[in-house]
Amino acid sequence: MLSLSDVLSSLVRVRLWVQHHGGEVLWAVIFALAVGLPAAVYFAYYFIEPKPYKIYIVAGSHYLNKSKDPNLDTATQFKLSFPKRRLADFVDVDLEVVELSDDDCKTAVAKAQELAAKDDTLLVIGHLDSEPTEASLPFYLNARPQVPFLASVQTDDDLLGKACRKDPGAQSVEFNCYDGLLPLPYLQLSPTNLEQARWAVRFAVENHAHKFLIIENDMVNKSYAGSLADDYTRAITEQNHAISDQHNSSHTPVPMDQVLTESLVPIQTLSDEILWEQFKDGEVDCVLYVGGFDGTGPLLKRIGDLRKAHLDNAQDHAETKIAGRPLMVVLDDSVVEERLSAADFALSPIHITDQADAADYSSGISIYGIDSIEIATQLIDDLNRRGFDWKFRVRKLLHRLTVEDARRNLVHVMQQNFDYHSSYFGAVRSARFPDSRSVYVFDGYTRANGMFHVWQRIKSGAGYQYIDVDRWHPLRNIPDNSASNNNKADTKVASKMSNSAVRP
Repeated sequence: MLSLSDVLSSLVRVRLWVQHHGGEVLWAVIFALAVGLPAAVYFAYYFIEPKPYKIYIVAGSHYLNKSKDPNLDTATQFKLSFPKRRLADFVDVDLEVVELSDDDCKTAVAKAQELAAKDDTLLVIGHLDSEPTEASLPFYLNARPQVPFLASVQTDDDLLGKACRKDPGAQSVEFNCYDGLLPLPYLQLSPTNLEQARWAVRFAVENHAHKFLIIENDMVNKSYAGSLADDYTRAITEQNHAISDQHNSSHTPVPMDQVLTESLVPIQTLSDEILWEQFKDGEVDCVLYVGGFDGTGPLLKRIGDLRKAHLDNAQDHAETKIAGRPLMVVLDDSVVEERLSAADFALSPIHITDQADAADYSSGISIYGIDSIEIATQLIDDLNRRGFDWKFRVRKLLHRLTVEDARRNLVHVMQQNFDYHSSYFGAVRSARFPDSRSVYVFDGYTRANGMFHVWQRIKSGAGYQYIDVDRWHPLRNIPDNSASNNNKADTKVASKMSNSAVRP
């Protein structure tokens, strides 16, 4: 055991040593602070898991249904639809749903600026209207490296052009989002407004409509409304040409009274007298309404009130007639939201066009949101399978990888897919049958061969139900145990729907 004198003797010897080697001690301290401490911090950091990168779903205020039932709550659907992914076997990829407080363009722009600057943003899925998307998209595509963007439900025909064109009013293709040499990391999943217009007009013509009134009423999503109104005009013109060609053919004669006319009427300048003149003199038998949910009820009430005031058979409310003819009303996909299921309209039946069929809407499945998540997952798988550039590998080796390195490589993968016209699969959950998933093929940045469905909204007990009446796709309730049974079932369903198209 050491005595006190031994301890004091040792301290004296240490003091004498320090006095003769003070310089070496000073340099040792400096070296420890300059090299040893950073090295210790770095190696400690080296063994710490990096924080996950994120796929952000930016959802408009009316695109998320809220429910305690996870099968009906949209945000929960999205989270459950994303299978866990790991990038380069190094960093996790998570999914986060961001709900915008409103549908104002400024709100979408502020969120885009925030996400483009975050250090974990790998990819953004825009689940919102066309106009706020167009306002916010340049902030994602002007970031360096760019933030890949998937537009899930937006339908504007020229969404990318309106977002990135230097002069919004010009027809030139000069973009401020990129130099025009490489494809943009952008995909628009939904069929466009033109396809919506074509399917709606085709359905109306097949059901013997021959004169159309287009009423535009959307002061919030103006870009969408203007685009769809123009597309309705184009679709009607195309039908005119098709009918004329059939009429001139010896194989398929068509009565001349099916030649179509149209009139575009902004509802803001539409008085009751002018509205009635459109129906009375033009014998309009189909209204193509371009507008949001809030304007739908008032418009239909005005038409219903005019009908009651001017028709002798006003006591028959089951079937709406104007100037003695059945009136078809077709609402666009912008009215499809949670409030629609509980809203009472003055007219019935009502037809609605939407990218999803009525069965999926009634079951509460967000088809395009879920499919966009599946495509994002496939892009991550593409990135892992094809490998990464040298800069990414070096920074990973040094444990200095950033989300910018990952985005740079993801952008390159999307450019390759663009050049080679790669296709993508939709999710299993959104498939019509488990072994028949949707295939997304893109013509440039927009989906090719997309379909809009036509539903009918009918009274059912205390509420309403939606049925598909277009008959352009296999119906889920048709048995397929034999060919003969299929034919009988198809005839029965067709007959039922034909009757319901006139009287609910």
